[in-house]
Amino acid sequence: MYCTGWFEKYSLYAKMITWFKLPGGLFKTWKDKECKELHRAVTRLLRTCSEQEKTIEGLREGLSEEVRKKGSVENKFDYNQQSKLQIEHLRLTGIEQTLRKEVESYRLEVDSLRHENINLLHSLKGSSQDSGFSTFKLDQELWSCVHCFQNQGTCLINDNVQLCSKLLE
Repeated sequence: MYCTGWFEKYSLYAKMITWFKLPGGLFKTWKDKECKELHRAVTRLLRTCSEQEKTIEGLREGLSEEVRKKGSVENKFDYNQQSKLQIEHLRLTGIEQTLRKEVESYRLEVDSLRHENINLLHSLKGSSQDSGFSTFKLDQELWSCVHCFQNQGTCLINDNVQLCSKLLE
């Protein structure tokens, strides 16, 4: 999922290297616009994530309140109502996890773009001898980001499995 996007950006870098020499910095303008759009997307996702957290917390409080009102869960609590609340809780938890992953991936992409912009700027200022080295550095950074995303994806999947197993207990 992440790898494709990074390789596309890498090939886009190769295609757009001539833009650097144009007056007005078209590539820099394009990258700045992309960064601003990503910042807006991260802000929207954080807002949605906090709203989902409030909803989940409200459901938890509602379930706790119902349990306290009606006594023990096994004897007095309506089984249908309990199962509906649990299903809704699982659904909202899944949505929350998805949003958190998306926010984190946007955050990492913004950070990576910032580093990429800095490296590209340095490569523009450097001599022709250093351009091969800066391309090598960019390639290394892209590969490290891909590996980082793969590791984070694995960790998130493990966390999700553990969370689901806890909820099902």
